[in-house]
Amino acid sequence: MHVVFRESHGLDQSDLPQDLGQTPADLVVLSFSDSDLGAFAAGWHRAEGGLPSLRLANLVALKHPLSVDTYAEQTLAGAKAVLVRLIGGESYWPYGLATLQDMARNSRSRWRCCLRTANPTHGSTRCRRCRIRR
Repeated sequence: MHVVFRESHGLDQSDLPQDLGQTPADLVVLSFSDSDLGAFAAGWHRAEGGLPSLRLANLVALKHPLSVDTYAEQTLAGAKAVLVRLIGGESYWPYGLATLQDMARNSRSRWRCCLRTANPTHGSTRCRRCRIRR
């Protein structure tokens, strides 16, 4: 008789925490898509110093809650703007979004969030906007 042991983990539970070691910047862009991040990097380099400082991070590296907390304290807290492209919707990065919402509530600046999810049956996208003010 063989016993098969199967573990069931969510994405947040299976990843190890990481410290990306990024310093704050004027603009922080977060996405699961390397092509998104590459496009931002290419555009920023083409401007040859004419744009605000920029930090880019793939959300895969920020799946663990400790990674999110560390990144929020070290990088996001000093940013003037944070852009998150969350492909798939809120369920793909719930702890990160909750952290951003908490930061927004506790800051004096305005934060805007736009979550866009694709609807494959209709071939369209839906955008839900939320404004969080102190």
